[in-house]
Amino acid sequence: MSNGNDGTTVKQAAQQVQRRRVEFAEDTGGADLAIRADQPYWTERQRAALAAVGVSESANVYDLQLFLHVCSSTGLDPFLRQIYLIPRKQWDSAQQREVLKQTIQVGIDGFRKKRIEAEEEGGFVCEFEDTIWYDTDGQERHVWLDTAKPPAACKVVLVKVYPDTTTTTYDEEGRIASQVTRKGQRLRFPAVLVFASYAATKVGGELMAQWNLPPKGQADHMIEKCAEAFASRRACPQRLGGLYIPEEMQGPGQEADQRARATHRTTVRAAAGVATVAEVGGEEPPLAPDPGGGPENPGEAKAGLLRGIMATFSEHGWGGDTEEAQAVRHGVAGVMARADQRADTVVPLARTSDLTLEQAQRVHRGLLSLVRICGEEGASVHDRLGSIGMEAQKVLAEAQRPQRARRQGRGPAKEQRAEGGGQ
Repeated sequence: MSNGNDGTTVKQAAQQVQRRRVEFAEDTGGADLAIRADQPYWTERQRAALAAVGVSESANVYDLQLFLHVCSSTGLDPFLRQIYLIPRKQWDSAQQREVLKQTIQVGIDGFRKKRIEAEEEGGFVCEFEDTIWYDTDGQERHVWLDTAKPPAACKVVLVKVYPDTTTTTYDEEGRIASQVTRKGQRLRFPAVLVFASYAATKVGGELMAQWNLPPKGQADHMIEKCAEAFASRRACPQRLGGLYIPEEMQGPGQEADQRARATHRTTVRAAAGVATVAEVGGEEPPLAPDPGGGPENPGEAKAGLLRGIMATFSEHGWGGDTEEAQAVRHGVAGVMARADQRADTVVPLARTSDLTLEQAQRVHRGLLSLVRICGEEGASVHDRLGSIGMEAQKVLAEAQRPQRARRQGRGPAKEQRAEGGGQ
């Protein structure tokens, strides 16, 4: 039933009201954006300010609720850029696809605030030795002036200084009975980080954003911040354990993972067109995790994979015992099971159960990836599977044609020789 204005149903309108009630807390007025201790949700102005400091619109109400809890419990202020809510693409092995997840990370200013709190609580003072950068020969530099290449490594040492303490005891009359002085300590917490392990790079290895060389970036400062955060965690684990600054999470490992996933996606696309991987570039995709009983029970492992394969086919309209459905299943499995990925090669199958364990792993992984790609493109999984399967059957038919011709030609040749001998 519509409300007669914009086509919104009564149910949808009620849901919108409920969402608004959940997402926003009461605004007490004024210009202060500070988070109150009794505040259950973000206010509308705080939400607007979060968007202004970079919190993504992809964050849902539960992400924001968790972020509010962490901000409140740590005392860090997102509006002063002490703490961030950052969306990052992560590979979900259960769903076999990339998913966008919100991650909470503490800025270097947030680290410094928590370190000061640890000082006040622990009765010590933190000092830093002079930062040292290293070139590729291991030579120390107290300031990095080379604009042609970044430093190879950086060393930051945090020193916890405990002052001398004197303990005094008194007798019953209030006179000093004894005094014990304990000499203070200086505890060093060094952090030596290799630049290549932290610097964010593009696919070709080129430095990205602020990791670039001057004037485009601040390569020396970026690795110094990472080293400061590393040393701070070592010195103050109760306050900073498990917290990382965004710069520490921008390393080349994420880019490598993206390249690996892109390679696998290219392989699946190649299979969809019954083309060679060599034609489009790429390598053999990694095998899917074994959902069965492990290497000690390969029979159960294969059976589990086959159940998953058949479930995927059935879900997308290619289950059943019809001749067409069987042809599609065998064709698709034959394409995805091949190890050499040659264009003219499809593994001939009379039944999907003829697959080996390794082949079943390839097919299982390939089907999951194909479903994900079709979802991203808005394409029909049913139609794509049908196209792959029938094209594969054509390839098999072409491969079998010369064999049939040879078999058919061998019979008439014998008859002709027999007739010639009788004459």
